[in-house]
This record gives sequence, C-alpha cells and structure tokens, in this order.
Amino acid sequence: MAETISKIINAAVLPVLSLALILMTPSVGVPASGAVPQLHPDGAVGRLAFHGSAVYSTRYSDTWRGGQDFQLYNAGIDLVAHSRLTLRTTYRLTDRAVRRHEIVGGVRLYLKDPAHNRTTVNPDGPVSGLVIDLDGGMKSIDNNGFTSSGRADFGLTMPITPHVSVAAGYHWYEEEETDNALSGWARVTWYPAVYRADSAWANPDGPGGQLVVRLTGGGSSNGGTGMAEILVPLTARATLTSALRIEQITEPSRTTFSAGIGASYYLYH
Repeated sequence: MAETISKIINAAVLPVLSLALILMTPSVGVPASGAVPQLHPDGAVGRLAFHGSAVYSTRYSDTWRGGQDFQLYNAGIDLVAHSRLTLRTTYRLTDRAVRRHEIVGGVRLYLKDPAHNRTTVNPDGPVSGLVIDLDGGMKSIDNNGFTSSGRADFGLTMPITPHVSVAAGYHWYEEEETDNALSGWARVTWYPAVYRADSAWANPDGPGGQLVVRLTGGGSSNGGTGMAEILVPLTARATLTSALRIEQITEPSRTTFSAGIGASYYLYH
C-alpha cells in the first residue's frame, strides 16, 4: 500500500504542486496581499477554488434480484496560477464491494487570455477562445491489497456564444474495466443569462441566481452513458450543482441510475 501511495503522489500530486510553487510568484501577476484579485473563469488569479460532490447509484442487472447500491465521492482543489493557466488536483472514491481510489492532477490552458478578453464571454471563457484540459494520474483498486494503473484525460471546450459552450474529450485507462461506459464524450452547456458588461466571472459558473443546464453523453466499447446537470450560482463565491445520470453496460447487461449533489467555493480574498 505504501508503494501505491508513493506512485500516486509522484504521478499526480508532486508535479502539480511543484508547478504551482513556480507560478505563484509576482512575475506572473499573482495579486499581492490586500490587492483586488482579477476575476477569472476558474475563480480569481492567484486564488484557490474548492469543489466537492457526492453521488448515490443503483445498478440493476437481469441476473440480480433487486439493485446494487454504491456511492461516489469527489474532492478537488483548483489554483488559478495565471490568467491563461489553472492547476487542478482531484481525489475520487468509489465506495462499493471493491473500493476504487483515483487521484488526478492536471492543467487547464486558455488559448485566448481572459485577462485581455472580458467583453464577449461566457462562464467557460472568452467567446471563440479554445480551452484545453490535460490531466493524468492513478487509479487504485482495494481488493485484498492495492493494484494500481494509470489514467489520462483530454478535453477541449469552446465557448461559441455568450449563451452556449460545447466540449468534447477522451478518457484513457491503462487497464480498461468492463464497467467503464465512458471513454469518448461530448457536452453542451446552456447559460440562459449572460454577465453584465462590468461583471464577467463575478461567479465563475454564471450570473448569480440564474440556472445553468449542462448535458453530457458518451460511450466506450462497453456501453454508453448520459448525464444532465443543473448549476445554481448562489453567491459570488458559491455554486450548487445537482445531477442525474444513466449508464448502460452491454456485456453483461447492467443499467445504473445515479443522482448527485455538489458544491463549489471560490476564494477571492
């Protein structure tokens, strides 16, 4: 187990922390103490953001009587290290008969600098500015001793109007599991309300009190999945998220229904 934890730290945590220490210097414009932070699609430059969620799932199969219940927990920390670069790390726990632990570190790159493009935007960034997500880490299965394997994620997001963003990506696993129904995916996000001219990213998820709708679909050689999310920016610092998901595994045939709730909190001062 100690060896597995060491691999996870080396694979995901240390690179992100090292890059954060390099970038959190005055040379990249991180606000000094007491300065007003520069608002950003991921929070504020030089500030942290915290994300967490809990999901309850029930899985049904033709070969079982009744369903099998399990839970999924996520906890993440983001650091907006520069107006073009956000560092991220996430821990995920799937709590079922065999526990699965995942720790992932990564970066988000903005090809169109949000610091200089604040007029025509949506919560994902400046309109027509491509956003790239690159993540990598480890997945460990606690089955009378840990077994570990690598994973990587790639995503592209394009804000196409102040109201709509589209995204697509791919999840890669060193060891594919038969219950993984999501490798390639696509997403569309609808923002019914837009920011006022002087309030871009006052809450990074959208104007306060306005609902946001996000639809995601995808699949793998094992099946397919679809998810609907509703985001509610409650205040400038906090957002509440609810989600419904259905997943279909083809061999053996299994269907999973999931419902979850999450929250994000952004540090501005």
